Amino acid sequence: MTQDTEFGTVMSGLSFGDDLPDSLKLQVIAILLAIGRHERLGPGTVLLQLGDRETNHGFVLLQGSVRVLPEDRETVIVRAPTLLGEAKQFSMKCQRDATVIANGTVDILRFEWDQFEDELRHRLEPAEQREVTDCLIDYAWSR
Repeated sequence: MTQDTEFGTVMSGLSFGDDLPDSLKLQVIAILLAIGRHERLGPGTVLLQLGDRETNHGFVLLQGSVRVLPEDRETVIVRAPTLLGEAKQFSMKCQRDATVIANGTVDILRFEWDQFEDELRHRLEPAEQREVTDCLIDYAWSR
Protein backbone atom coordinates (compact mmCIF):
# COMPACT_ATOMS: atom_id res chain seq x y z
CA MET A 1 0.00 0.00 0.00
CA THR A 2 1.46 3.38 -0.97
CA GLN A 3 1.61 6.27 1.47
CA ASP A 4 -0.96 8.25 -0.59
CA THR A 5 -3.31 5.26 -0.59
CA GLU A 6 -2.92 4.88 3.17
CA PHE A 7 -3.50 8.60 3.76
CA GLY A 8 -6.45 8.57 1.35
CA THR A 9 -8.03 5.74 3.32
CA VAL A 10 -7.58 7.65 6.59
CA MET A 11 -8.90 10.86 5.00
CA SER A 12 -12.04 9.14 3.74
CA GLY A 13 -13.02 9.07 7.43
CA LEU A 14 -12.94 12.89 7.69
CA SER A 15 -16.23 14.27 8.96
CA PHE A 16 -15.64 17.27 6.69
CA GLY A 17 -17.36 16.53 3.43
CA ASP A 18 -19.93 14.07 4.73
CA ASP A 19 -22.60 16.15 2.99
CA LEU A 20 -20.74 16.09 -0.32
CA PRO A 21 -21.41 13.45 -2.95
CA ASP A 22 -18.84 10.66 -2.61
CA SER A 23 -17.23 11.49 -5.95
CA LEU A 24 -16.74 15.13 -4.94
CA LYS A 25 -15.36 14.21 -1.51
CA LEU A 26 -12.87 11.91 -3.26
CA GLN A 27 -11.81 14.78 -5.52
CA VAL A 28 -11.23 17.01 -2.48
CA ILE A 29 -9.15 14.25 -0.86
CA ALA A 30 -7.15 13.87 -4.09
CA ILE A 31 -6.44 17.62 -4.11
CA LEU A 32 -5.27 17.55 -0.48
CA LEU A 33 -3.02 14.57 -1.19
CA ALA A 34 -1.57 16.29 -4.27
CA ILE A 35 -0.72 19.56 -2.53
CA GLY A 36 -0.10 18.36 1.03
CA ARG A 37 3.15 17.46 2.71
CA HIS A 38 3.26 14.71 5.34
CA GLU A 39 4.92 15.60 8.63
CA ARG A 40 5.32 13.79 11.94
CA LEU A 41 5.32 16.23 14.85
CA GLY A 42 6.27 15.68 18.47
CA PRO A 43 4.21 16.22 21.61
CA GLY A 44 3.64 19.88 22.46
CA THR A 45 4.23 21.16 18.92
CA VAL A 46 2.08 24.23 18.22
CA LEU A 47 0.31 23.77 14.87
CA LEU A 48 -1.78 26.95 14.99
CA GLN A 49 -1.46 30.02 17.21
CA LEU A 50 -4.41 32.07 18.46
CA GLY A 51 -4.50 35.49 16.77
CA ASP A 52 -2.07 34.58 13.96
CA ARG A 53 -2.87 36.51 10.78
CA GLU A 54 0.20 35.63 8.72
CA THR A 55 0.07 31.90 8.09
CA ASN A 56 -2.02 30.43 5.32
CA HIS A 57 -1.68 26.75 6.08
CA GLY A 58 -4.21 24.13 7.03
CA PHE A 59 -3.75 20.59 8.22
CA VAL A 60 -5.36 17.23 7.99
CA LEU A 61 -4.70 15.45 11.27
CA LEU A 62 -3.99 11.90 10.07
CA GLN A 63 -3.04 10.21 13.32
CA GLY A 64 -3.05 11.22 16.96
CA SER A 65 -4.86 14.01 18.75
CA VAL A 66 -4.52 17.73 19.40
CA ARG A 67 -5.67 20.15 22.06
CA VAL A 68 -7.69 23.08 20.71
CA LEU A 69 -7.49 26.08 23.05
CA PRO A 70 -9.96 28.74 21.93
CA GLU A 71 -9.89 32.18 23.50
CA ASP A 72 -13.35 32.13 25.06
CA ARG A 73 -14.35 28.46 25.31
CA GLU A 74 -13.26 25.22 26.96
CA THR A 75 -10.23 23.33 25.67
CA VAL A 76 -11.25 20.48 23.38
CA ILE A 77 -9.37 17.32 22.45
CA VAL A 78 -9.74 16.52 18.74
CA ARG A 79 -8.77 13.13 17.34
CA ALA A 80 -7.73 12.10 13.85
CA PRO A 81 -8.84 12.23 11.17
CA THR A 82 -9.91 15.85 11.08
CA LEU A 83 -9.37 19.07 9.17
CA LEU A 84 -7.68 21.92 11.08
CA GLY A 85 -7.17 25.58 10.29
CA GLU A 86 -10.29 26.13 8.21
CA ALA A 87 -11.99 28.68 10.50
CA LYS A 88 -9.45 31.43 9.67
CA GLN A 89 -10.44 31.16 6.00
CA PHE A 90 -13.95 32.37 6.85
CA SER A 91 -13.26 34.62 9.84
CA MET A 92 -14.20 38.29 9.59
CA LYS A 93 -11.06 39.03 11.64
CA CYS A 94 -8.84 36.99 9.28
CA GLN A 95 -6.99 35.49 12.22
CA ARG A 96 -6.66 32.15 13.99
CA ASP A 97 -9.39 31.68 16.59
CA ALA A 98 -7.59 29.03 18.66
CA THR A 99 -4.19 27.62 19.50
CA VAL A 100 -3.81 23.99 18.43
CA ILE A 101 -1.16 21.85 20.13
CA ALA A 102 -0.12 18.25 19.45
CA ASN A 103 -1.27 16.09 22.34
CA GLY A 104 1.36 13.45 21.58
CA THR A 105 3.16 12.45 18.42
CA VAL A 106 0.90 13.30 15.47
CA ASP A 107 0.95 12.74 11.73
CA ILE A 108 -0.36 15.61 9.66
CA LEU A 109 -0.77 16.60 6.05
CA ARG A 110 0.20 20.30 5.83
CA PHE A 111 -1.13 22.35 2.90
CA GLU A 112 -1.58 25.96 1.86
CA TRP A 113 -5.16 27.25 1.59
CA ASP A 114 -4.32 29.43 -1.46
CA GLN A 115 -3.04 26.38 -3.30
CA PHE A 116 -6.12 24.38 -2.24
CA GLU A 117 -8.42 27.10 -3.61
CA ASP A 118 -6.41 27.27 -6.86
CA GLU A 119 -6.75 23.50 -7.29
CA LEU A 120 -10.50 23.66 -6.62
CA ARG A 121 -10.83 26.26 -9.40
CA HIS A 122 -8.63 24.21 -11.73
CA ARG A 123 -10.22 20.78 -11.15
CA LEU A 124 -13.87 21.46 -10.32
CA GLU A 125 -16.83 23.06 -12.02
CA PRO A 126 -18.09 26.32 -10.45
CA ALA A 127 -21.12 24.61 -8.88
CA GLU A 128 -18.85 21.97 -7.30
CA GLN A 129 -16.49 24.69 -6.04
CA ARG A 130 -19.42 26.43 -4.31
CA GLU A 131 -20.56 23.14 -2.82
CA VAL A 132 -17.10 22.48 -1.34
CA THR A 133 -16.82 26.06 -0.05
CA ASP A 134 -20.28 25.90 1.54
CA CYS A 135 -19.33 22.59 3.16
CA LEU A 136 -16.11 24.15 4.54
CA ILE A 137 -18.04 27.10 5.98
CA ASP A 138 -20.55 24.77 7.66
CA TYR A 139 -17.72 22.62 9.01
CA ALA A 140 -15.78 25.61 10.34
CA TRP A 141 -18.71 26.99 12.30
CA SER A 142 -20.19 23.71 13.50
CA ARG A 143 -17.29 22.98 15.85
